[in-house]
Amino acid sequence: MTTLGTTTPTRREQPLLMCVLVAAVVVAGYLAYFKIMIQVVPHLAGHWPDGLLGLLRFLVEVSPFALLGLVLLAWGRIGSQRIAGALCALLAGIASWGIPYAYQKLFYERDHITQTNLRVFEWVVTLLVPTLVALAWGLARRSGRAWLLGVLVAPALAGARLMLQLHNGGWQSWEFHHGQWWVVRLEYITPMVAACLVCWLIEVGTSRPEMGSSA
Repeated sequence: MTTLGTTTPTRREQPLLMCVLVAAVVVAGYLAYFKIMIQVVPHLAGHWPDGLLGLLRFLVEVSPFALLGLVLLAWGRIGSQRIAGALCALLAGIASWGIPYAYQKLFYERDHITQTNLRVFEWVVTLLVPTLVALAWGLARRSGRAWLLGVLVAPALAGARLMLQLHNGGWQSWEFHHGQWWVVRLEYITPMVAACLVCWLIEVGTSRPEMGSSA
């Protein structure tokens, strides 16, 4: 839509600096939220009804993804993309909680734990959750279809990290000596952030110059 010959800015055309700032706030907000949870949850669990501890675990696990969903509701390009991104972020949270919960019910509580089924569930959650988070950001912020290739960066990097944790002594030693909570959390979200960046770069490289793009 134009007014007096000027184009009304869209969310995709927002300044790059603003996009970087929003992304930085999301990452910093996640780290701050996790730090708060480290301090609050043990005290909260001590006063939480025993019969509802499962609900507490669900809320703690899903809440950061729900907060991301709220960000995408506000930051998405258009209404349908905001909703799609927010729902995908919430799905990532449900997967992050639900996969370990399913493992507990199907194998742990039935004493059917094996190295094979433990590794399968570990790989599923390792690959699926970062993929859904990257997809959520893309659904809210990207246009076209080419950017979907960038989503694959998330499971690729997350899988590489798990392989290093399982089989690389040097990486295991490094993580042992640099195991601060914020380092672990940054390692966890790096594949998601990298995938979102690649999705944006793909869109920039494939979009028409007059369309513009923002992260």
